[in-house]
Amino acid sequence: MNMWGDFLNKHIKKVIAVISSSMLVVTSLTGCLDDLEDTGDFDETEYFEDEEGAEETAAPVIKYGIPYNAGTKGVKMLLNENGSLEIDRKKIETSVPMGEEGIWTVFVYMCGSDLESIDGMGTMDLEEMTEGSEGGAIRYVVLTGGAGDWFNDNCDPESTGTLLIADGKIRKLEDDPKKNFGSPETLSEFLSYGLSNFASEHMGLVLWDHGGGSIAGVCLDENFDNDSLTLVEIDSALYSGCAGMTDRFEFIGFDACLMSTVEAAYMLATYADYMYASQETESGYGWDYAAIGNYLDDNADTDGLSLGQTVADSFYRSCEEAGQDTDATLSVTDLSKVDALVKGFNEYANELYTATEDRSVLTAMMRNAREADNFGGNNKSEGYTNMADLSGIMEATASLPGVSDKADTVIKLVDDCVSYKKNGKIHKNACGLSIYYPYEIQGSDELTEFGMISISPYYLGFVSRMAYGNAYSGDLENYDPDAITELWNDYQESEDENSCDIFADTWEYYDKDYAPTGESAYIEFAEGPGFDQDGIYCFTLTEDALENTLSVLGNVWKISDDGKDEIFYGSVADIGMDWENGIFEDNFDGYWFSLPDGQNLSVYLESEEDGYDVYSSPVELNGKETNLVFIHDYNNGTAHITGVWDGIDDNGMSGRNTGKLKNGDIIIPLADASDIDSGEEYTYYGDKYEYTGNDDIIFDIMPDGEYLYGFTIDDLYGDYFITDDISLKIDGKDIYYSDL
Repeated sequence: MNMWGDFLNKHIKKVIAVISSSMLVVTSLTGCLDDLEDTGDFDETEYFEDEEGAEETAAPVIKYGIPYNAGTKGVKMLLNENGSLEIDRKKIETSVPMGEEGIWTVFVYMCGSDLESIDGMGTMDLEEMTEGSEGGAIRYVVLTGGAGDWFNDNCDPESTGTLLIADGKIRKLEDDPKKNFGSPETLSEFLSYGLSNFASEHMGLVLWDHGGGSIAGVCLDENFDNDSLTLVEIDSALYSGCAGMTDRFEFIGFDACLMSTVEAAYMLATYADYMYASQETESGYGWDYAAIGNYLDDNADTDGLSLGQTVADSFYRSCEEAGQDTDATLSVTDLSKVDALVKGFNEYANELYTATEDRSVLTAMMRNAREADNFGGNNKSEGYTNMADLSGIMEATASLPGVSDKADTVIKLVDDCVSYKKNGKIHKNACGLSIYYPYEIQGSDELTEFGMISISPYYLGFVSRMAYGNAYSGDLENYDPDAITELWNDYQESEDENSCDIFADTWEYYDKDYAPTGESAYIEFAEGPGFDQDGIYCFTLTEDALENTLSVLGNVWKISDDGKDEIFYGSVADIGMDWENGIFEDNFDGYWFSLPDGQNLSVYLESEEDGYDVYSSPVELNGKETNLVFIHDYNNGTAHITGVWDGIDDNGMSGRNTGKLKNGDIIIPLADASDIDSGEEYTYYGDKYEYTGNDDIIFDIMPDGEYLYGFTIDDLYGDYFITDDISLKIDGKDIYYSDL
């Protein structure tokens, strides 16, 4: 499966997390270095000494796990003739404790990546684990690697280390040659070793690092070309490494961003009782491992649900303390109920696939889906994770003919499946599980990855048909609705390392033929664009064009003082929209967002909430490109910064949130710009602004000067139409419009 390393290196994006205060990093690491000093080579016979200490007992022989076999699956689906699903899981039929009672063993697959090499976050969590293990109720077995540097002496960037953290001490068990943490074989071998030597009555597994959602996966190894683990690879690693288990993990968790997805839950349900994960990006500090240990000291016989509530509560509490709680999420999913959810979703997807053959139904569904809560940034500035709230997508389609009853059923099944969740203000209505939704498909490899993890052949068909429509400008005459279902069945039945090749050529057309033109043939005007008799810039779409229109936005540019350049300030949804009659009017009043020094920002809308909107703005912070995230409370006209986030980079991994700015930070606004005469595009850099503790974003009339305004009309198939610009002149509180 080496092709997946190439795929992830080329097509998935990554974010680097930074800590909100460099002084805090220095202070924290200085305090923990002594605690994490190596206590000497670990003697396994010393650890396995019996309680009386009469004699030492040798470490047990490895007995769990089998040699890693790429392509193996812990679960398969069978599509019946009536369209229903049967799910075949390789479930553990018995429930026999595999080790000593009264203690929890948590295996941590710690891929340090830049979270450790830049900010020492892995070292900080190792310190928390050490502190939390002092009471003796929990022990951590940690595999460390994947980072170019470490902030403690126990972890060597040139090797892969296995650590035992117990009784407030950290011991080195193994020091092996450097391994690729993006390889499923590394995870499989770690599980086999850990289960064979440290199994206990209660066990958990944590995958620690960056996460990117259902497509990107988790654990990005910066020592091996940023290779990472996909869900398919995690499944095959668990299948091999956990072979022979007589009991399930109490939980499998992701201390990583964006991994609370229905696709991940479906895969993990073979191996664990609960999944702990976040729908959104995580705080840079991640889980509170000290709080977890303290809870277990008093509740050693607790179950996976109660422990999950503690993980979620303590995580959210740490986000509050760091000022990062507004978009924090963490869910506890009951994996025993996932199969019922998947079957209900497949029934919904069957109806959806049929209903959206009607273009008007497809249009309504896609428009509504844009209003669903989504995670990790899905816009031009930050990149696309394509992760949407599962119940939000159901609500977006609940009114569609033939789909509504099935959508309502799925919402109820989600509520039954998600046992506990903690959500911040921005995602207060998030259901706890995300699903892949193609806001912006990023190539045939993304579609291939989705083909292998889709929980319904009909939903895969829906996504595939959208991709086909994009590639062929909405022409579906040659689209075969049954072909994708047949390929999906072939993949489900296959179980060898070449199974991924089943989808290899399916979506090649998407890369070769798909190219947005900016002059969509589906956008035609009954009137305009132009000024009406009242001086309002507007247009009216034809009936056919309206049916093919997904969204309309207004775009604002600033003309530089010398008149040579256009600087893009962003897009606004504040437009008069009459979707019934296809009439769209400019509502622009000249008000815009700026830093306290008056510099206007280039802004991108992240989400529209009840009473406020969330925006991001590209900036350079202390010499590094990132995004300011801020909330605009439009009821009282105020806006304030909530944090800084790098967005989605070329490896698909979302960085953890970085929290508040600190005094002395230097911010330079960035924007897309172009030379008016030559059309050459470049990045515009504003002036330096020093942050002094003021989180206010000013929302006021723009400075006097010349501006441009125009509309972008997105069609259903990935293309768009840009109208001619009109000229705006702002003079004090007055705005003057004219044709160019």
